[in-house]
Amino acid sequence: MEKLDIPGAALVVVRVEGVVHAKGYGRVSEDGGEVTPQTPIPLASITKSVTALVVMRLVESGQLELDAPVQRYLPWFRVADPDASADITLRHLLSQTSGLSTLSGRLSFGSTDISREALAEATRELAEEDLVAEPGTEFHYSNSNFTVLGAILEAVSGRTYEELVEEEVFAPLGMGRSFISVPAAEAHGMAGMHQYFFGRVVPVENLPYSRRVLPLGGLVSSAADLGRFARVLLNGGSLDGTRIISAEGVQEMFQPEVQIQDRVFYGLGWLIADVDPSRRVFHGGDGEGFTGTIALFPEEGWGYVVLINANSYSSGPNFQQLKQAVEKVLRGQEPAEVAPTIFIAPVIGLAALLFVQLIAAARTIFLLRRWRRHPDRRPRKAWIRWGWHVGLPLLASATIAVGVLVLLPHMFEIRLQGMLLFAPDVGYLVVAIGSIAIIWGILRTILVVRSLRSRTPRH
Repeated sequence: MEKLDIPGAALVVVRVEGVVHAKGYGRVSEDGGEVTPQTPIPLASITKSVTALVVMRLVESGQLELDAPVQRYLPWFRVADPDASADITLRHLLSQTSGLSTLSGRLSFGSTDISREALAEATRELAEEDLVAEPGTEFHYSNSNFTVLGAILEAVSGRTYEELVEEEVFAPLGMGRSFISVPAAEAHGMAGMHQYFFGRVVPVENLPYSRRVLPLGGLVSSAADLGRFARVLLNGGSLDGTRIISAEGVQEMFQPEVQIQDRVFYGLGWLIADVDPSRRVFHGGDGEGFTGTIALFPEEGWGYVVLINANSYSSGPNFQQLKQAVEKVLRGQEPAEVAPTIFIAPVIGLAALLFVQLIAAARTIFLLRRWRRHPDRRPRKAWIRWGWHVGLPLLASATIAVGVLVLLPHMFEIRLQGMLLFAPDVGYLVVAIGSIAIIWGILRTILVVRSLRSRTPRH
C-alpha cells in the first residue's frame, strides 16, 4: 500500500467454519480515522454477484425461471431486433451473453435519476439498441444486463431493488454494515473515496447518485460483511443455521456458461478461472474512487475479500498487483515486487498532443505578427496561401476534435461524461484538446484569412 500510494484497504480471509483473518489498513479519509474490517466501502461490480443471489432466491421460490424469456416478466422489453427481443433470457443476462454492448451499459454513468421507475426507464431506453451478437452466443460484459435484471426483480416481486437486497441478502446474512447505496452508507462511517489525478491521490466527493446503477454496481459493504457473503456460498448456501440458497443453486451460479479467454469463464454473476491448484470463483469491482475483489476457492473451502477506498483508470497504481500479492501470500508463496504504473500511454499521448497544440498556436501567433510587420513575406502562391496555411491546419484541427471527442471515447466504449467520472485526468485532457481544436481552429482560420486578404501597403 505504501509503494502504491493506497490510502486505505481492508482484508478478510474466511473458511467455511469462520473468519481466519480480518484487518484494516491505512486511513478512512484525509481527515483521519483508520480503516477496519467493518468500514463500509462501495462494491462497484461486486454488486452483480449479490444481484445474482437475489435472482437465484426468486428462482428457487418459483417466481422466476432462468431460461424464461425476459418478455415473460417485462412484456414491453425491446431491443432494435424484434426476434432477439423475444430470445433474450434471464440466463443470458446473468451470464453476460445477451448481446447487449459494453457501451450501452455505460450510458447511465453520470445519471442522477432516483425515481421509482429508474430501472424500468433505463431498460426501456434499450429499445433502439443494436446487439453486438446473437443472444447466447458470445460474452460481452455489459452493465445493461443487470439493469434489466433489476427491472425484472422489481416487476415480479412488487418490491424495490433496495427492499429486495435488504430482505433477501443483507438481513438473513446479518450484514449489518452493508448498505443499498453510497448516500445510505455515508452516515455510517463509509470510507472516503480517492482517485489518482496525474499520479497524485486526491479525495473524490459529490459523485452523482442514480438508482439506475444499483443492481450493477451501487451497493456498499464492509469486508467483514462480504466475508459472511463468501462463507454462505462456500458452505453450500447456508450460514449459522440459516439457509439462503440450495447447494444446487450455488453450483448453478458457479457453473461456467461462456468462455472469455483461455481457462477463464463467466457463470451467473461470477467469473470462474481454472487455475492451479483449484478453481477460483471471483468478481472484481471498479468504481469512481474505490475498488475491490471477492475470490472463492470452493474445492479448498476458503476465500478472501479485499476492499480499497481508491481506484485508478489512467494515472495511478495497478491494483491488480496488490490483489495478486494477497493471494500469493495466502498460499505461502513469495509475492512479486509491486511497483506503481503512474502514467499509461493515453495520458502521455494526450499530454504530448496538448503540448503540440500549444506550440502550433504559438507558432501561428508568431507568423501573423511577422506578416503584419513584413507584409511582403506573406506567401503569394495560392496553394501555399489557402492550402498550406488555411486548409491543412483547419483539417488537422477538425481531425483532432473528432478524434479525441468522438473516436477516443468510442474506442474505450464510454461517453465523455463517464470518462470525466472514472478517469478525470484523461477526461480533462480530452476536453482541453477538443476545445482548443475547435475554438482555436476557427479563430486561427479567421485570423489567417484576414491577414492573407489584407492588401500590402504601398510605399
